Amino acid sequence: MKYFILLFFAPIFCKAQFARFDQILKSPDTSFYNVKGATIIYPIVRTGNKKCDSAINIIIKDTLFSWITDSLNKPANVLLDTFIKNGLTYMNYEVTFNDKGILSFNVALEDDRGADYSTSHFYFNFNLKSGKQLLIGDIINTSSVSDFKFEVLKDKRDSLIKYKNVDLKEIQTEDTSFTEGYYDALAESADSCMKSGSLENYILTDSTIEIVDDCNGWFSQAATEPYYHLIYYYRVIEHFLNKKFARLIR
Repeated sequence: MKYFILLFFAPIFCKAQFARFDQILKSPDTSFYNVKGATIIYPIVRTGNKKCDSAINIIIKDTLFSWITDSLNKPANVLLDTFIKNGLTYMNYEVTFNDKGILSFNVALEDDRGADYSTSHFYFNFNLKSGKQLLIGDIINTSSVSDFKFEVLKDKRDSLIKYKNVDLKEIQTEDTSFTEGYYDALAESADSCMKSGSLENYILTDSTIEIVDDCNGWFSQAATEPYYHLIYYYRVIEHFLNKKFARLIR
């Protein structure tokens, strides 16, 4: 007689309406940045449910420390120390929505690991009732994702065309050091940016979703970067919204 063992994995039900944050505070290595006080603030999410907390904080840890070997099996405190030794000088987070069972926040960090000083942003969106990440299909109805993406890319294209034909021309007129070659290089970056598009990263608030442009950092310096935001009010894109999400944010 053969016996079969059936394993059932019960889903996590957190039931939290909002989260609170604990923090790990660290100072940078003085060989990279000599400053007094903590400039590194690492977020730890607390919902009141240990399983839910673990599920959320594992995702945060794995995202921020993915380059460190065996990061999943090491505590955040140890991983931070490793990162600091390798050039981490700044970390902080911004919460944009924390209500109705939804948490949206982003983490900014600065490090000096490579040849150049770099700034990175990471975007987190969680369902506090399950501990799972919210994907774009949880916000936008699956059958409407391609149509919504078309609208986003159109807005992005329109902004970049204005950047090329108006904004860069104005800079060129006002700044004598702004050569034709420099203009061509920036215009080429804008053309390349128009061809790319992703809905992977986004920021939620109580009334809007902002799609984070995947072209950030493509341009040579802040003074010549195109300035636009892909922000959409829920009431305006209601026909695109996932019905479950639309009910939550009402």
